[in-house]
Amino acid sequence: MHGRTVGTGRAYGNRFVSVVTIKDSGISHRRDCLDPVAVCEAVGRPIHHEAPGN
Repeated sequence: MHGRTVGTGRAYGNRFVSVVTIKDSGISHRRDCLDPVAVCEAVGRPIHHEAPGN
């Protein structure tokens, strides 16, 4: 997915996967997984990582 965030105007790009469970001819469960770091950076709230041991 590619686009721009409304609040910041920053470019946004992310990959995601959807896991869908079908039961009795219908969707019984859906889960989407994406990169939360890309979301935070696009909306102007970067995640600060610390090196292990710090």
